[in-house]
Amino acid sequence: MRKNALTIICALICLILLIILIVGLIEKSAYINDCQEIRLHSSYCENLFGLTPKEFCKSKGKGTEIENRYTYAKTDKDGYLILRMTDGQISRWRNSRADVRILQAVLGDKRDIGVKIIEEENPINAVFIEHADTCGYDISEDYKLITISSDDDVFYLSAIASACMFMQITSGIPSDEASVEYVRFDKDGNETNRQIVSYIDANK
Repeated sequence: MRKNALTIICALICLILLIILIVGLIEKSAYINDCQEIRLHSSYCENLFGLTPKEFCKSKGKGTEIENRYTYAKTDKDGYLILRMTDGQISRWRNSRADVRILQAVLGDKRDIGVKIIEEENPINAVFIEHADTCGYDISEDYKLITISSDDDVFYLSAIASACMFMQITSGIPSDEASVEYVRFDKDGNETNRQIVSYIDANK
């Protein structure tokens, strides 16, 4: 009788442990599925982190701005770094970049991209943010088009184009497919220049 009771107790304990394990696996799977997949070309990865995709995975991103701030990392058969990140991790990464903070300052109250304007230690970044209201660029919702009028400040173009590509990449567009088209107009509203820039073009 005592042996049967012990068997039943052991079976119940095993069943409870199995249920806990299954629930944990389901929660982990759901957590991973809620993550955004970010695909970084090897040269873009080296530019961002100073590490090849394999080096990043081997060191677990040690010394980079996203060390311990991503969910999963691997390299694929084509040599890309594949990152999985939660919305919170992506938000922290965006907030760590000066070009994205400048983009938020330029967008102002028109669009909140979840980036906080901070007191910049770099005086050049501080000037860009302080005078962001003079930029005047019209930036599309998908960050693929920048429209520049004759009285807009052209000195912002490099930082804004970089930030727009980063916003695309951290939204799931592979780094080598991210690009920004900018169109410039004169004071009469005539188009004077149209150009597409990408990270790949900039590093040819």
